[in-house]
Amino acid sequence: MHLAILSDIHGNLTALDAVLRSIETRGPFNHVVVAGDLAWGGPWPRQVIERLIEINALGVMGNMDAYMLSASSPIPTREETLFGREHPVTQWMCAQLTDETRNYLAQLPFARRFEPDPPARLLIVHANVHNLDDSIYPDAPDAEIRPLIQGAEADVIAYGHVHVNGQRQLDQTLLVNVSSVGIPTDGDTRAAWDEFEWDAAHHRWNITVHRVAYDVESVVRELYAVHRPEPEKWIKRLRTARWE
Repeated sequence: MHLAILSDIHGNLTALDAVLRSIETRGPFNHVVVAGDLAWGGPWPRQVIERLIEINALGVMGNMDAYMLSASSPIPTREETLFGREHPVTQWMCAQLTDETRNYLAQLPFARRFEPDPPARLLIVHANVHNLDDSIYPDAPDAEIRPLIQGAEADVIAYGHVHVNGQRQLDQTLLVNVSSVGIPTDGDTRAAWDEFEWDAAHHRWNITVHRVAYDVESVVRELYAVHRPEPEKWIKRLRTARWE
């Protein structure tokens, strides 16, 4: 089994297309799997989802995907304390979606599993195995992480959410953060994705991290061209690959 796993595209179509070209050169792959946060943030929320539909990508629900779906519903989410339903960015992002792209978000499952051959249980989630919000930080103590992966029944857990590549063995589980396509925050502006290939002879996943350069400044120009509200903070993150 050969999987391309990526996460946190955040509406950055230019970065996604660069990653897809990289994937094509290393294929074929059984599946392209996206671990959530597909559309929110960049200038192309609708177009990113359309591209994923076009390539038959398998998605996983992210916290900002859930927020985009709930922004016009009576059910509050944690993100409402950060943005609010009347926030101009919220209104702009949600207005970009079509019925087709909104339905794609709505059908995203919480997790996906792949089990090519025991012991090969791979679980893909957005943030952790219980919810969409609590982060598995690379430097978090083991005691903080264990409750977030308890009950996973997986040998490998792949996830995004914190936008930083990393691997960490915790007890019997390998934790793999696949970072971010659209807005990595490790100081490296290149888009990130991970290649998972099952090695049947040695009963293990061989995992390769790929970083792909793309034209960041073209994304900056597009943020202004489409009149995305309040672009400055997002532009700073794109240029620095840092949250702040």
